[in-house]
Amino acid sequence: GGCWLAKYFGDFVPWAVGNCLADSTVCEVAREAGCSPAQTCVAWALAKGALPIPKSLRPERIEEFAACGDISLTEAQVSRLDALGDARRGVEASLEAHARIIGSPGYSWDPT
Repeated sequence: GGCWLAKYFGDFVPWAVGNCLADSTVCEVAREAGCSPAQTCVAWALAKGALPIPKSLRPERIEEFAACGDISLTEAQVSRLDALGDARRGVEASLEAHARIIGSPGYSWDPT
């Protein structure tokens, strides 16, 4: 899956390319935790205090996401994922990208 920010606001989002689900550290932590790489990324975000909102129309992926609340990563595993050091990803990068989009002259939001 891809990031909706990257899809619609590619000029603002530097992580439009790459796949963290194939990263060797992510896959290793997933094996250790007994879950998929996608679940590992969601569990990491939850451990960091973020609430990721994955999207899918496939029932099996929705079920996979729903099970993420039962996954507990150790502090060591979270640290290993933190150490990936990709400044393009993560909570801070997402907030910065949202701020750039909202602050851009061409952005308008109509809640109606």
